[in-house]
Amino acid sequence: MRGCTLARLHILWLAAMLPATLAFADGDKQPADDDAPSVDPASEDAPPPETAKPKKKKKKHHKKAVDTVEAAPVEAEAHETIAEHEQAPPRVMFAGELLGATPVDGGNRKLFGAGGGASLGADVFLTPIVGIHGGAMLVYLGKDAGMSSTTWIAGHLGPRIHFGEPVFGEATHNDAWVDAHVTYGSSGGIRRPGFDLGAAVEWEVSPGLRLGPMLRYEFGSDPRASNAQLFTIGLAVGYGGRGRSSITIKGDTDGDGISDLEDNCPDEPAGPNPDPMREGCPTSDHDGDGVLDAEDLCPNEAAGKHQDPSRAGCPFTDSDGDKIADADDKCPTQAGPPNPFDPARHGCPELARVEGNKIEILQQIFFQTDSATIKEESVPVLEAVAVIMKTLADARIRVEGHTDDKGTDEYNLDLSKRRARSVAQWLVVNGGINANRLETEGYGKSRPIVSGTAVDTGQNRRVEFVILDSK
Repeated sequence: MRGCTLARLHILWLAAMLPATLAFADGDKQPADDDAPSVDPASEDAPPPETAKPKKKKKKHHKKAVDTVEAAPVEAEAHETIAEHEQAPPRVMFAGELLGATPVDGGNRKLFGAGGGASLGADVFLTPIVGIHGGAMLVYLGKDAGMSSTTWIAGHLGPRIHFGEPVFGEATHNDAWVDAHVTYGSSGGIRRPGFDLGAAVEWEVSPGLRLGPMLRYEFGSDPRASNAQLFTIGLAVGYGGRGRSSITIKGDTDGDGISDLEDNCPDEPAGPNPDPMREGCPTSDHDGDGVLDAEDLCPNEAAGKHQDPSRAGCPFTDSDGDKIADADDKCPTQAGPPNPFDPARHGCPELARVEGNKIEILQQIFFQTDSATIKEESVPVLEAVAVIMKTLADARIRVEGHTDDKGTDEYNLDLSKRRARSVAQWLVVNGGINANRLETEGYGKSRPIVSGTAVDTGQNRRVEFVILDSK
């Protein structure tokens, strides 16, 4: 009678303890404040910045829960992306066992038959693998060999080691554990300490809920024999741990999976080759020549195999084939040499060059009829002569005038001298040549370069530049 009364009291105590244990487990399985889903400031449900009260973070010393993406984001609707996340275990998880029991030692096996019971407790994690498990167990054993049935109730506390990740992988929601407890139980009014060993494998059946087989060996489970032993087998229940929640990323205008708040190019998808320096932006190389648009002088024209060394990202285009890019060639359709002395004639055909002891001009200098006035079309030729003279340092130049055979000797001689002086004067005034470097001479028609009635004697009307010894 006394044993039955104590058993009823223990049952009432266990029933009173269950709501508190569940509340304790449920309260602690909430994710830490750091894991609370963030509120989009642009959301209609978000409080105004000036009225929103900052949340006070609870001081917890357990490992901070870290969200890891479980599934790749998928496009749900326009401008809305949903991603599924998993949460790391909280500090405390609910643990329970539904048991079938049978005595193991010979004495109790003769007195009692098989029975069953339940265990309820919680895991307090010290690390993601190691925790402390504590709880209470109630076991009923049926009568046998004329003995009445008995009820045993005990508390147990000890370490529990979880092998979920090593066994099932890092992203698993399943678990496997072993534990060892010290126990203190009562049956028939007699109390006795003991210990037990247990193991279980649990598979996830829904987010946060795991079920699986378990077994446990207990020593000192009944006071009727000093070596009382009990074996239990049944179903382990785990609740809590890695839960999954869906979050919604709104405001992805270009649909590239990066929210507008973090997207440097919210209206332009990043594409297959995103810019590593600008989150959410495509690589800025529209012509695909490897030179970014910001540095490409020809952003819409690929540089090709032969890039212009003077213009980043531009092709080397040389229409006249003189090896000077059209962009730098002052005469892009007429082949000509580089002209560092006269940038305005760079790449233009030669109008003058040094040949032996002369400055040869490739286009004749033209004058007004019967005059020493130089025609405007001959100015580029005189400019070319001035450039060459500047490269000849202090060399003296003799400007010689020649005429054809039309007219008298006296007239042609005078005309040739006046034309030579006119050219020299132009070089001094317009070409920047020192007058001391120049002398003039006229030869009239005395030195023709062609003769005969079948040739163009107009070639004899000319100006020549003879290089004299330096001063």
